[in-house]
Amino acid sequence: MVFGNYRVLFCQFVGLCLAFSWLVDGAAAQDITLKRLDHDAYDLWSTVSREVLSEDGRWIMYTVQNGAIDGESTMHLFNPDNGKRYSVPRASGASFTYDSHYAIYRVMPEKKELERLRSEKNIGSAIPKPKLQYLELSTGTVNTIENVRSFETADENGAWLAYSVESGEGPNKLKSEKQVAETYEVTQQGLQQATKPLKLKSRSKLALERGEEGAPEAKESKQNNAATNTQEDKIKEPAKADKKKQGGTPMVLVNLATGVQRTYPDVVNYAFSKTGTHLAFTSSIEQAAKPSKGKQVSKNEGVDPRRADGVYVIHLDSIRVTKVAEGLGDYKGLQFSEDGAQLAFLGNRDDYAAKNPAWSVFLAATRGGTAKKVAAEGDNGVPINWWVSPQASLRFSHDGKRLYFDTAPIPEAVLKERKDEKSDGSDSDGAKSKTAKLDLWHWKDPQLQPQQLLQAETERKRRYRAALIFKTGKLVQLATRQIPSISIDYRSPSNIAVANTNMPYRTTLSWDYPGFQDVYIVNLDTGRRERVLEQVKWSATMSPEGKYITWFDAEQKKWFSKSTRSASAKATLISDGIKFPLQDELHDTPNLARAYGTAGWLTKEQGVVVYDRYDLWKLDPSGKSRAVCLTAGSGRQQSIRFRYQKLDSKEITIDPTKTLVLSAFDTKTKASGYYSLDLSVSSNKKRDGKKRSLRRLIMLNERVTGLKKAKQSDRVVFTRSTFRMCADVWTSTLAFGDITRASDINPQQDDYSWGNAELVHWRANDGQKLDGILLKPDDFDPSKKYPMLVYFYERNSDNLHRYYTPAAGRSIICHSFYVSRGYLVFIPDIPYKTGEPGPSAVNAILPGVKHLVEKGFVHEDRIGMQGHSWGGYQTAYLVTQTDMFACAESGAPVSNMTSAYGGIRWGSGMSRMFQYERTQSRIGEDLWSAREKYVANSPLFFADRINTPLLILHNDEDGAVPWYQGIELFVALRRLGRPAWMLNYNGEPHWVMDDYNRRDFATRMQQFFDHYLLEAPEPEWMAVGISAVKKGETYGLELLEPEEQTKDQ
Repeated sequence: MVFGNYRVLFCQFVGLCLAFSWLVDGAAAQDITLKRLDHDAYDLWSTVSREVLSEDGRWIMYTVQNGAIDGESTMHLFNPDNGKRYSVPRASGASFTYDSHYAIYRVMPEKKELERLRSEKNIGSAIPKPKLQYLELSTGTVNTIENVRSFETADENGAWLAYSVESGEGPNKLKSEKQVAETYEVTQQGLQQATKPLKLKSRSKLALERGEEGAPEAKESKQNNAATNTQEDKIKEPAKADKKKQGGTPMVLVNLATGVQRTYPDVVNYAFSKTGTHLAFTSSIEQAAKPSKGKQVSKNEGVDPRRADGVYVIHLDSIRVTKVAEGLGDYKGLQFSEDGAQLAFLGNRDDYAAKNPAWSVFLAATRGGTAKKVAAEGDNGVPINWWVSPQASLRFSHDGKRLYFDTAPIPEAVLKERKDEKSDGSDSDGAKSKTAKLDLWHWKDPQLQPQQLLQAETERKRRYRAALIFKTGKLVQLATRQIPSISIDYRSPSNIAVANTNMPYRTTLSWDYPGFQDVYIVNLDTGRRERVLEQVKWSATMSPEGKYITWFDAEQKKWFSKSTRSASAKATLISDGIKFPLQDELHDTPNLARAYGTAGWLTKEQGVVVYDRYDLWKLDPSGKSRAVCLTAGSGRQQSIRFRYQKLDSKEITIDPTKTLVLSAFDTKTKASGYYSLDLSVSSNKKRDGKKRSLRRLIMLNERVTGLKKAKQSDRVVFTRSTFRMCADVWTSTLAFGDITRASDINPQQDDYSWGNAELVHWRANDGQKLDGILLKPDDFDPSKKYPMLVYFYERNSDNLHRYYTPAAGRSIICHSFYVSRGYLVFIPDIPYKTGEPGPSAVNAILPGVKHLVEKGFVHEDRIGMQGHSWGGYQTAYLVTQTDMFACAESGAPVSNMTSAYGGIRWGSGMSRMFQYERTQSRIGEDLWSAREKYVANSPLFFADRINTPLLILHNDEDGAVPWYQGIELFVALRRLGRPAWMLNYNGEPHWVMDDYNRRDFATRMQQFFDHYLLEAPEPEWMAVGISAVKKGETYGLELLEPEEQTKDQ
């Protein structure tokens, strides 16, 4: 009922907006036959995403999302050769088959219907379920299957489709047994005060449990090496089997070419091998049959009639089914080797009766035979009191030498549970006693308590990479608590990997950025770790063949490499001879500038390709050859930024014999497009005018982006946009001889007044040349005066050709909305000086505004300002320095740097200190060393200078900027008697996320700016506020008649 009232008021407000004509002189010049954008128009606009090409390049798929609150998405298919099109409302998870014959997708239920049924508290069968469709592209024939949960196709075989249905029946009426949902009670009791005599644990044992050292040799009864385990695993019968258990549902296997299909009951998980020769699935029923040895099932039988819990492999050439594992329990994590010869999975059948059963890794040959257990708790190589993680991710190396999985410390609650079971509960404390509840903050903690608490569940579930080495049959623990993450390239033939860890330095991350870290080389066959870089502020990466590690030394501002043959190998400077900066030239925060990055490695490690601001450079990892500019300096000469476009997602290295595609961005004009680069043509040879290494393919005064290529043809898709032209999908070939429109998602824009974008230039107060964007309404007349909004956030001029879809934003104005209604919008760039974040904004923005005012078309008494977060802080600061602005909106601002410095980013639990000392807030020193700077840059201490009406947005669940920052500013202005309002959308974070809240915020911002900049009537909420006792009953959006008129009456 409350929401209904709000909708009525909202509609009334929109009507009032259309009825009033409080327009400035300039707006009157707009074409009166065109509509101006209003908040209802959001429902008309759409956006495009998920552009995909079929393997052969003949079909283009993309999704169009409607902008209404309950708007649906529509999948579109387009054949550019014959113009054929298909569209499917509410399609989800769409993909092409490998042979490009079919598009397969799920069709989701209508949102409105789901909302209606849920509001009526309908459950179960009344709720409509997704359905699966596969569309034959050549004929348009659609096959539909109801109540589909999921589907899979093989990566490299277009003939097969597998899908699972919700429950009940598959197409050939094989019924599944009714199952009861499985329920687990998992408790995390943590550390408790000991009631028995204190037992001291040895530090060496603690180190073993933490994975700091290799696990000791296990007892003979625990040995379980894959190389020596030749006996078939015996199934351990559980002590009890009375656990409630969720059964599987039917899975249907369909051959799309022949129409043959089979249904398999009780399926939980399933997966194809890469080449589509096998399909594995797990089954689960409420009570499994007595286990038996592996048996091949005739293809005519369809499935083993005993229907036991287990794992099965279907040989797709004959639809023959082989059982590879069985026994009461759960199975998951199906993973085939690259060649499809082996299947790995997780199972808990040997400990299923436990409340929290232990999982094991199993391995089976897909040609037949029973799976063998290859990794489990207690095995050699698994640390003491660790187990195979229940969330373990399985992965084979591409060369088939290793099977990777994850281990984890056994939770304390599970260890206690086991102890209680062994003692028949005699050690249990019985009913949980009442104890104190507190968080202990310790000054030596590596992380603050809020960060620890937020990450506690993540830490409890943290997994540590381990591997089974097939050659030796050994289990090797690779990651540890000290080195929790290892960068493993599963495609690399190398037996080593690189690991970067900041664990010894985490305490300093509260105030330092980027923090220190150590770099290790880890032997993947033995687990041996060698530290190769110590206490550095950068990460290292491994070359594809594992011969080198490389890194950018941000202090020396140069690239280095190091041979992996020995930890004692010396670092080699490999960027010698490059006279241009390889780090961000516009860097202006008080930390080390980052490198522009790398494009990748050339085949056979002939070189690594890195970027400067504009060009590509080839570096010799051995350091024997000098760096070579692959783009011959053309980028810097023309101020064009070139970047390599990786068009094959499976590409490991860059083939220097092939022509590369580079994205191109003109940093002066903001034009963009693509170039080709032929590495076989030497940049140093004299060109004959016919053969050029770098050639322009397409370059437009637009934003051209998102290039994707078909795997088996030269067909490409990309998007084009400007401020005036929405981002639609276009297609061509790599030659870019011509381009063809694939989508036209917003034809209704022709009915609306819009605008244009142009670059503007001015000088800052300190003399710097600066760029910005000026958005002008249609039929702009420089002889008239217009109201202007100023929006800013760092540097934005590169976004000249950005299209702003009419929509209620989460934090900022919708630029196109205001331009359509006759506003100018100015977006200036801001360079910063360390220690002066506030004055830096004054230095850049105010002269930019004055520059435009001097041109004569800006109404100097009708200039507003809006910013959010960092922009919100600078908005709040600027109104303490000038009365230039008639009004301003400040979203999630920091108003008091002294209190914010010691605050918490509640979204992450991190201290905010690093922000001021090293990153965006740019003070560059701690509070006690630069007390005056913290005060001088804080708007709160100068609130008495604020004469500008200020609208503040700060939500009570803001996890980035504590909302008391907004409160401090608001109560200061309230105390000083200055006009101020604060919006707090209850339960919202740093932004306004709820769709209805967004529209409310967009409406209030428009009312606020229109009142001060267009002399529009004042809304009730601005005039008198909304009393807490009327919260939810009234929203105060009605516009009030002028005070003068009221007095006259």
